[in-house]
Amino acid sequence: EAQAWQRLVGETCEQLSPPLLSTTHTPAVATFLGTLQSLQWLSAPTMQAPPGPIDTHDFVHWLGQTVSTYAPRLSGTRLRLVAPALPLPWAFHPSAWEPLLWALIHMAQGWAYTHEELRLSLALTETDEPQLLLRIIQAGGGPPNTQLQAWLRGSDEETPLMRESLVLRKAQATLQALNGTLSAQSTPALGAVLTVRVPLPDLDPHVVALWRNQSSPDRIEAPTPQAVPASFVASVNQLIEQNLQNEDFHVIHLEKAFGISRPVLIKRLKALTGKTVVEYIREYRLQRAADLLQKPELSIAEVAYQVGFSDPKYFSRSFKKLYRKSPSEWRG
Repeated sequence: EAQAWQRLVGETCEQLSPPLLSTTHTPAVATFLGTLQSLQWLSAPTMQAPPGPIDTHDFVHWLGQTVSTYAPRLSGTRLRLVAPALPLPWAFHPSAWEPLLWALIHMAQGWAYTHEELRLSLALTETDEPQLLLRIIQAGGGPPNTQLQAWLRGSDEETPLMRESLVLRKAQATLQALNGTLSAQSTPALGAVLTVRVPLPDLDPHVVALWRNQSSPDRIEAPTPQAVPASFVASVNQLIEQNLQNEDFHVIHLEKAFGISRPVLIKRLKALTGKTVVEYIREYRLQRAADLLQKPELSIAEVAYQVGFSDPKYFSRSFKKLYRKSPSEWRG
C-alpha cells in the first residue's frame, strides 16, 4: 500500500510543475503513510472520531519536504493551497483526520481519482499576526498545471492578490515550528478540507522574496509593513471597479473573492477605512459618479446606470447625502 501510494504521489508530482511539488521527496510520503497505518483506526476505518489528538510532527515533516510553501504578501494574511484529493462518500464528519485517511486508503487501493484544479487564493486572517494557512480541498476539475502556470505568469486571475506572493525559502523549518492544530470539514460541495494553520511570529525578510512573475524573476524585494492594508484596499477597489455597473455586487462577492468570512471582512475594512463594507461600496460608486458627471455627454441617468444604480432618483438622493449637492448642482 505504501508503494502504491508513493507511485500515485509520483504521478501527481509529475503533473504539478515546480516549485509546488518535487518528486525527489516522495519517499517521505510513504514513510508518512506507514506512520498512519500504525494506528488501529486506519486499518479498520469507521465513522468514529480518532482516539485523541494526533501528533502532527510526521505530517509536518512530510508536507515540509513535499510542498514548496507560498505565503501572501506580508503579515496578517493567509494562503489557501488547493491540492489533488479524492471524492469521499460521506459528509459533515467531525473527525480532523478522517478525510485525509480516506483519501490515503482509496489511493492505496488503486481507486480512481481526479486531480482538482490548482488555485492559489490569498486572504486575510482573523488576526493581525503573520500566518500561513494551507488547505487541501477536494473539488474535482482538471490537471492543475495550466492554472499553476497562469498564476505564475500573473495573468487571467480574478484578483490582483493572486498576481504576487512571497516565497518562503525555509518552508520545512517554518512548518516544523507548527504550534497550531489540524482541522477538517466536509460538505457535499467541497468534499474533504484539511487545514493547517501555521503561526509566523517572526517573519525574517531574508527568508522571503517577492515573486512577481515568470517573465521577471530577478525582481526581488523585502516586505514593508505598510503594504498589507494598501494592497487589501486596492484589491477591494479593483473588484468594485470591475463590477461597477453590477447593482447586485455586494458584500458576499468580496467574501468569496478574498476567501474570508463576513465578520472578518467587515472588521478589516472598517479598521482600514472607517466604513462598513456597504458604505464603502456605495461611496466608491458615488465617487466614480462624481467623476463621470464631469462628462457633459452623459445624462444623469446614464451616470447612475454606469455606477450600479438602477434607480436614478435613489442615485440622486444618495449623491446629495454624500456631497451635499444634487448631481445637477455638482455638474453645474
